[in-house]
Parts: sequence; C-alpha cells; structure tokens
Amino acid sequence: MPNILLVLTVLFVLSIPPLALSSSAVPKLGAPVVVLAGPWGPSAAEIIDKAGGVQTSPLSTRLAAFSTNATESYLADLYKAQAFWVLDASRVAKLCGV
Repeated sequence: MPNILLVLTVLFVLSIPPLALSSSAVPKLGAPVVVLAGPWGPSAAEIIDKAGGVQTSPLSTRLAAFSTNATESYLADLYKAQAFWVLDASRVAKLCGV
C-alpha cells in the first residue's frame, strides 16, 4: 500500500509542469514552441526536421526541443511528423535565454 501512495504522489508531482504549460494559448505565428516527442517514436529534433522547421536552441534532449512557429501549417506539420505535444514556449524561452 505505501508503494501505491508513493507512485501516485510522484505521478501527481510530475503532472504539474505539463499542465501548467498546457494552459498557455495556441502558439502564435512567429512564436517559439517546445516540441515534445514520445519515448516510442522519433526524437524531437527529428520531428522538427521532418516538419521542415529549424531548432532555435543549440541543445535539445531526445524528448524536447525548441523551434519557431514559422508558417501557418507548421503546427499541423509537427503533429503529422509524430510530435506528442507542441506547446507555446514564449515564457520558457525567456527563462532559458532562447
């Protein structure tokens, strides 16, 4: 029983940042976005490349990378390239200096 409570607590704590980020609006044209990849598919950088975009930060992880919403169809292209989630990264980009 204590293990179940620990697992539920960890899941709850880990769900707070994505929920906070997802409350932001749909990324505007020209705004920075963070592309999140699922652990079972291509990396975030590969997704950005497939969608015809460019990474805007020199570093990325397998599961996340920054890009810019450059065209009207870019968000749809990211999802077609198997992006798990695309979030407005304006606030995050300012904190990270991107």
